[in-house]
Amino acid sequence: MSLRSFLLDAKHTTRSGFVWNTMSSGLYALQSLVMLIVTQRVLGQNTAGILAIGQAIAFLLGCVGTFGVARFQASDVKHRFTFAEYVTARAGTIAAMWLIGAIVLALRHTAYGDVKVTVIALMTLLKTVDVMDDVVFGFFQQRGRIDIGARQTTIRYSTTLVAFVIAVIATHNLVISLVIALVAGLCAFGLLISQTLPGFVTDDERQHHWRDTAKLLTACLPLFVAWFLSSYINNAPKYAIDAVADDATQAIYGFLVTPAFVVSLIAQFMFNPLIFHYSTAWVAGRTQELRRRMWRMLAAIFGIGLATCLIGYFIGLPVLSWIYGLDLRRYLAIFMVLLAAGTTTAVSMFLYTVLTIMRQQATLAIGYATVSVVALFGGKPLVRGYGLMGAAGLYIGLTGILSVAFLLIALIKMATASPASPTPLPSQDSRQNGEPSPTPTQQVTPEQQQCHGQPQTG
Repeated sequence: MSLRSFLLDAKHTTRSGFVWNTMSSGLYALQSLVMLIVTQRVLGQNTAGILAIGQAIAFLLGCVGTFGVARFQASDVKHRFTFAEYVTARAGTIAAMWLIGAIVLALRHTAYGDVKVTVIALMTLLKTVDVMDDVVFGFFQQRGRIDIGARQTTIRYSTTLVAFVIAVIATHNLVISLVIALVAGLCAFGLLISQTLPGFVTDDERQHHWRDTAKLLTACLPLFVAWFLSSYINNAPKYAIDAVADDATQAIYGFLVTPAFVVSLIAQFMFNPLIFHYSTAWVAGRTQELRRRMWRMLAAIFGIGLATCLIGYFIGLPVLSWIYGLDLRRYLAIFMVLLAAGTTTAVSMFLYTVLTIMRQQATLAIGYATVSVVALFGGKPLVRGYGLMGAAGLYIGLTGILSVAFLLIALIKMATASPASPTPLPSQDSRQNGEPSPTPTQQVTPEQQQCHGQPQTG
């Protein structure tokens, strides 16, 4: 079987989408963890701390690159914007991402030093590959072919991670290893999209209007604010530690917090493949269906969170101590708070997606902005006064407030939504200045939507 045939395999697309999305999301989360483990084992705790803050800063800059468009694109079931317009918008946001990154590193160069600045710059470039791939993944997810996007990202993540691990072991140099991983990731990305995109991007999808690109960025601006501040909130403890503590403390926090993302990871396994179904339910006015789906997902997230906390209490720290080669057992209380924060993080992320589908961008932005003020002014005093426990308390407090607020907003929005008739999903050629055509058309079912994602021939 050729690489192209493997990537475009159309048999059992729903099942394959779930399986490959699970693998892709798992590798995305494990990438940071494995990089930290290998760096700690081979290069030591201080270098691992430098990598940890590099990952946090690169992730925040990556939010500038994605600009909150990912969920918007995946739920754009009306095809309001073309793929060319999504790509053009992404090129502009990547340029902004690099510019902001350069300014930050120039301002922090004296405090960080050459090595730390170089590591952060390389991590930002690695994140840029993720940002470029994100718009391709969204394109296939929008067409009900998440399996193709997930296969691509799984292969690319694997290539990047294997290259980094081998390079660290062979060179004992973090900078060189990041360069090798970056080159490997870029090559894999270029090869993979050359095998898939040409058959899917039709002439209609290549149409581009600058006015529509501007409309896309304007529509996603509140989502960007929300997503950027969300990332800031999730990493606020790391930034506070970076300001008042040393690289060794940063490394320990990184070791302890990583398992907390297990709940968020598993939650994404479950709800990412369902975004299309949530979107069509909301667009068609089936609020009761969406409410039922939301409650079921929240129950599943809390169940996973409880199981994770129980497992973590009994075997979590002994396992982590063995993995990192460092005795972490004295951090049990901090570890349990961070595991609980994993559940509140997963809940807030899921409700962020639900509110995005409802197009409540402004509400999300206001919520995250309010909580970010707390993080900005409360982070340093908490870490300075209570150390790692202060960082853990900050994390669970911020994500807990967001979870409760977003749940209330979602329920109010569903309760006040008036029953609607199925909303038509217009074809690409009916677009005019980025607006849906007023001409009624037959609604597209999920199964038909998947057929629209088949490669074009002839």
